[in-house]
Parts: sequence; C-alpha cells; structure tokens
Amino acid sequence: MKNKIANYFLTALLICCFLAGCAAPTAQATKAPVQATSNGVPLKIALVLSTSESDSGWDSTAFQGGQDAKAQLGAEVSVNENTTTSGAEAVIRDYASRGYNLIVANDFSMGPAVMKVAPDFPKSYFVVTTGIWTAANVSSFNPVPEDYFLGGCLDALMSKSGKIGVMGGVDQPAVVGTANAIADGAKKCKPDIQVSFAYVGSWSDPATAKQLATAFIASGIDVIDGTVSEGYQGVLDAITAAAATGKTVYTVTDQVYKPTFIQQIMAAHTQDHGPMVMYYAKEVQAGTFQGVNLNPGLSTGLIYLKMTSVVPADIQAQVVALQKQFVDGTFKYTERFTK
Repeated sequence: MKNKIANYFLTALLICCFLAGCAAPTAQATKAPVQATSNGVPLKIALVLSTSESDSGWDSTAFQGGQDAKAQLGAEVSVNENTTTSGAEAVIRDYASRGYNLIVANDFSMGPAVMKVAPDFPKSYFVVTTGIWTAANVSSFNPVPEDYFLGGCLDALMSKSGKIGVMGGVDQPAVVGTANAIADGAKKCKPDIQVSFAYVGSWSDPATAKQLATAFIASGIDVIDGTVSEGYQGVLDAITAAAATGKTVYTVTDQVYKPTFIQQIMAAHTQDHGPMVMYYAKEVQAGTFQGVNLNPGLSTGLIYLKMTSVVPADIQAQVVALQKQFVDGTFKYTERFTK
C-alpha cells in the first residue's frame, strides 16, 4: 500500500513537472549555472540509449530532456548511443564509477544490467524506462500503454478488411505488452477484428520491417500499427508501394517518429521521455529520489494519440469518447506482458 501511495504521489509530481516548465529551451537559452545536489556534488546525468539521440522515438525525447536539464538545472549530461543489451552493464557501471548520480537506462532490456550495477553504487540513482525493477536507488518509468489501446480501437474502426497487423521492434515483455494493448483496444471497438503479430528483431532495420509489412498487406491486412522506431520507414515504404498498385493501407506512426508525411498516416503514438528525465533530475538534485515504479497514463498528458484529418469525424469521436473514459477513470486497462 505504501508503494502504491508513493507511486500516485510521484506520478502527480511528474505531471506538475510536465505542466509547469519542462519545455525545451529557446534558441536564446544559455546553460544554467551548475547547481549542486543536496549532498553538495554536481548533478551529472548519463543517458544510455538503445538507438540514437535522433531516432525520433523514446531516445530523442530523452535526449531533449537531458538538454533541458543542462539548460535549466546546470547539469553535466553525457549520452551513450546504440547501447546493446550485452554491453549495457559495462556502460552503466562505467558511468556510475565516474560519479554520474543519475543514470537513465532508456530501454526495458537494460533492466537486469541496472540491477547488477546499482547495489555497488548506492550514491548513484538509476532509472529504467518501460521497466519493472525497483530498489532503494532504482526507479522504473513505465507508462500504461493506454495510447496504444486507443490506437488499436482506431485501427479496428478504420479497417475495411477486418484484419490489422501489429509490428514490434524486439520480442521482449514491454513490446509484447504494447502489442497486446493494440490488439485489446481493437477487439474492444470491433470484437470480430482479426489481429496478426510480427517482430522485426531490431529497432533499426527498415528492410526487415518492409518485408514484414509487405507480407501483412499480401494477407489482406489494411491497417498496420506497432512500435519499431527507426524501422518504421520500412513500413511506410511498403504502404507506399501498395498504394501504387491501388491498395489503401493505413498506419499509426511509431512514437513521435516524423517521416515524410504520406496520406495513409492516420495517427501518431507519443510517449514523451523528456519530462521524465527532468523529473528525476530534480528529484536527485533535491535529494528526494524514491525507488518506485511510476505508471503514468493518458490523464497525465505524457502519452497521447494524435489523429490526423485522414480519420473521419465519426470515428474520431468514438476514439475520443474512449479516451475520456480513461481520463475520468470509468475505464481502466491492465497491461498484459505475455503472448
């Protein structure tokens, strides 16, 4: 119960951080004076990314959060890009040994590495995004995939064939949970919808993503959703190729990915890790970091589904109505991490 109360309290603080000033610095902004943490040492933040700072997904928003912390809090910020699961422990341990007091492992797969390193560095604080791990100096930030549930509802309502495809980057629990949320949302809004799943095996493989999307389309699927990060360009290429043959296939963009716009993009999933980085930076600076699991949902504004004009007004209204149920608490979704 104590952890649950702490979770609610910290989530509320996170919302306040988001609403009260975690915006990106303007072009005129200068680096803030270095501010020490509560124990008198400088604030040093390490961002351990599984892709690149320009992936336009989780990693790019986390990178922006680091830039905000540098500009607004005077933090020293270091970024390690393209971190592999096997190499994560060495990277994280190196940062901790060099006195970084906030280390953000921005991928579920890095959780075990964090849990190996954290006990050896009690004065450093660690965050695992989309994680499930906690300790005295470890917190997990794992938004409930309510935006993906909404996306699934939209997918089903937009499908003419009654078949949708869900694609994930890597077959791991957090990604499976996202895929399940899409499928569950689709079945809520159209119970007889058929859902197929596929996993690319990477976050940066457009060629394989295109092959999988092409196979989806060949099977009669006319809506593709999911989370594949940099591989998403392959999905768009497959959809564009299908359009040249007269087939209309709709899609929801992956995270905040901003590819060249095509008319079949009907919405964008967004999960903003920038305010999350700022929130934890302020907690470490103030000496108030707590090792709990934070699970923000649609009501926080940190995740959302933004629909485009491709979606007819009547379908938009149905999706918005479902979103309101999430926000006012009349509908709740429990994430499933197994296939």
